[in-house]
Amino acid sequence: MQRYLRPFLLIAFLWPVSLQAADPAPGLAFFQQMVAEAPPDTVSYDEATAIGERGFEVKGLSFRTVPDSGSDGFVSIDRVVVRDLAPLPVKDGPPTQLDLRIENMVLTAMNSELDEELFKSLGSDRLPVNLTLSYLYLPNSDVLSIRAFTLDVPFIAQLSLTLDGAKINLARLILDSEVAANELVLRQATLTFNDVSLLSRLLLFEAQEDGVTFKEAQDEALRELAEELNWIGAPRDGRLWGLAEAVGGLLLDAATPRGPLTVTLRPTAAVTLGEVIGGESAEQAAKVLNLRASYPGSRAHFASTQTETPGRPDLSLESDKPVYKEGETVVIRYDGLPGNQNDWVTVVPLGTPTDNWGEWTYTNGKVGGSFEVKGLAPGSYEARIYFDWPNGGFEVARSWPFTVEP
Repeated sequence: MQRYLRPFLLIAFLWPVSLQAADPAPGLAFFQQMVAEAPPDTVSYDEATAIGERGFEVKGLSFRTVPDSGSDGFVSIDRVVVRDLAPLPVKDGPPTQLDLRIENMVLTAMNSELDEELFKSLGSDRLPVNLTLSYLYLPNSDVLSIRAFTLDVPFIAQLSLTLDGAKINLARLILDSEVAANELVLRQATLTFNDVSLLSRLLLFEAQEDGVTFKEAQDEALRELAEELNWIGAPRDGRLWGLAEAVGGLLLDAATPRGPLTVTLRPTAAVTLGEVIGGESAEQAAKVLNLRASYPGSRAHFASTQTETPGRPDLSLESDKPVYKEGETVVIRYDGLPGNQNDWVTVVPLGTPTDNWGEWTYTNGKVGGSFEVKGLAPGSYEARIYFDWPNGGFEVARSWPFTVEP
């Protein structure tokens, strides 16, 4: 985790730095001196301007992942905006106040510790990432309030976190996150995971690697989730079971996620995370932390952690790739249809009302086959199956998302 944080540490937390108090724009001067003190040929940028007294904007930033290494790749960032950096000068530790946004930070297997298999599973050799971080830290009382932390991977997923905690040393959290987290007394936290296509891409990759269908990969993921419940001895009416049902629902809806998965923690007692994690059981920890989970879509119903998880019907709909380049032919494969002459398949922009359609075809009584679509502009799309027009109306029987990139 520490290496994943290095891009943010370079921008926001590098110290010591000493600035002249008379500097008319100490925020910008902080950045410029930080770059000047970096090892040679590790940091460059196109333009840097001040935003008031305590902020700055940088365009075209590039830096080596590990500054003292000559073998790691460079990370490029289109734009960095810091609007509130305090106190200035920053010299004795990390800032006590920060409002930061990073736009289009491009990660690859060469400039990060992300495994090449992850990039393969996501259908791309590069991941553009946007990051937002806003926090307030009171070092005298060791209180930390993360007002917003958002990690956005466009067309794939977005993760957001808010947190209020006490008895935490921010410098230690950066340098030794595991130890600092164990000492944290959590007041409240909310984690929100908004899946756009992440799970569907991962499941499709697993299916292709294992030579199985998407549904079989989906069922295997649900079975593994059920086995995990059994392994930790989660009670049927417990909080972990509720979390698993919400996560399982998101797996069931992987082709078309129905909304964010939200996990909240509102501890019922003032204990450190280390004490909670080292307690009697995972379920007891979940109770102490007052863990609750919600997801507005499907809900997985595990009849028993000892039995196989029920899957979806045999109907399947998949694109042969999760991501296409502009100009490529999109191939949609379907199977398990009831065989009506007027079953039909269409491709529409993601979010299109169910009674609208794009390019489409009747299946002419076939239970399985493929449908090709050409000339799609960059964007997010969805393939849909409808049964037996007009009797079936506009009820979507199955859908599948995919992306077209420039």
